[in-house]
Amino acid sequence: MAVYMSAARKRRRTVIVAVVAVLVGLALGVVIGRATGGDDPVGDSRRDGREVAAALRTLPVEYELLRSGAPGKSQAALQDAVDRIADDLFVALAHASWLGPTARAQATDAMKEAQRVVGAGEEPAQFGDDIEKAASSIEDVFNVVAGP
Repeated sequence: MAVYMSAARKRRRTVIVAVVAVLVGLALGVVIGRATGGDDPVGDSRRDGREVAAALRTLPVEYELLRSGAPGKSQAALQDAVDRIADDLFVALAHASWLGPTARAQATDAMKEAQRVVGAGEEPAQFGDDIEKAASSIEDVFNVVAGP
């Protein structure tokens, strides 16, 4: 005896099977992805170093605005910005446990120089050159190249 199944019931069953298959596939994909895709502390460290260097490279623009008397710009705000960047560097160094004392000293010295330059009242061109040296030094420590 043949069992009759309506077209609507067949479609509903097909849709349910397809949805279940998609959900099982997604779940397996997540499980396999988590099992095979571990953390990349070196890549994360390089990203952090690149972000610190990029943040330093924004300072000359802010410095020129400050020197030109732009409203809302102050020496204290510029100092706060470089201090936040220094905090970011120290966090990045804390996560980069494989860096030796020489590399850490190089990055720390570069940041100290950037902090000194912010308070020194240099001409904008010299300020930009000094900040670029600090940013490049930090990129060297984290083994990254400038740019995207």
